[in-house]
Amino acid sequence: MRRRRKGSFLKKRRTRT
Repeated sequence: MRRRRKGSFLKKRRTRT
């Protein structure tokens, strides 16, 4: 598991919230 930037994946996960 690679550590991603905090918020990097959050931006793409801003769907269906």
